[in-house]
Amino acid sequence: MRAIRRRPDDSAAAGVVAGIIMLGAIVAFLAYMNATWVPAWVESKESNHAMDVSDALATWATDAEDHVARAQTGSKWTVPAPLGVSGLPILGTGSSSGEVSVATTPTLNVSQGSLPLVLAGGGVALSTHTLRYPNQTYSYALGAIQVAQPDGAWVDLRSMIAVSRAASGRVSLALQTMNLTGAPQQAGGNGNAAVSGTLASVSNRSFSAGNVTLQVAGVQAGAWRAALNRTLNAAGLRGEPLPKADCQAFVSTKSFCYTAANNTATSVEIVLYNVASGWTGSTASVAVELRN
Repeated sequence: MRAIRRRPDDSAAAGVVAGIIMLGAIVAFLAYMNATWVPAWVESKESNHAMDVSDALATWATDAEDHVARAQTGSKWTVPAPLGVSGLPILGTGSSSGEVSVATTPTLNVSQGSLPLVLAGGGVALSTHTLRYPNQTYSYALGAIQVAQPDGAWVDLRSMIAVSRAASGRVSLALQTMNLTGAPQQAGGNGNAAVSGTLASVSNRSFSAGNVTLQVAGVQAGAWRAALNRTLNAAGLRGEPLPKADCQAFVSTKSFCYTAANNTATSVEIVLYNVASGWTGSTASVAVELRN
């Protein structure tokens, strides 16, 4: 019997076929990873990044308020701000960016009648631009922290406003506000940016008894009204259930009232009734500087 002789290109063809099969397996594996594991990994990493951004802004705000409490005028502090999320080196997916900015808004005007008493404005904001996790903007302005995302917002007034019921039955009020300067500035991309603040001045004043009006503009107003209600209600103060056309002229048995025309999606006007003499307003001016 004659032996069957292999053609010289048989082994080469087998190698090509094996290579094609292996390449197909790798492509299928990468497609499976991109469809299942990568989205979950990206969302988890972006969620952790959002927490890092929140922590960075809260740290900056706490440092600012600590400098004010210690009256450290001229002193500077710096906090690194995480901007973006790096992607997978091999798959080349999952990277996102962020930005930090300084703006002239929002603004606060506190008055009695037509007399403005406390003015503040400006804010520093950290925004995430993510692929899977909801985009969020964390901002510190006027002494409060606001967190906004597409489906809503939440506000922490921190120590911006403190109220209680005085022995006289009037309302005791203390305002601690921040005026942030240096706008406009912006830094973006991946990695970290440095956010610095320098306490320029602190003004402390006390005022006479009467009704006090707070006007805030350039904010997520619904979240601000909710935060004000939480703070005032926690102190045992109750407000008019519905906004009034003219809270100043309205004779109320409640402790506060929202003016209908000046409460919109981006602005808040609230009148606090019967505020006791000696209520205080503190305004700290902070110069903000960004470096990429």
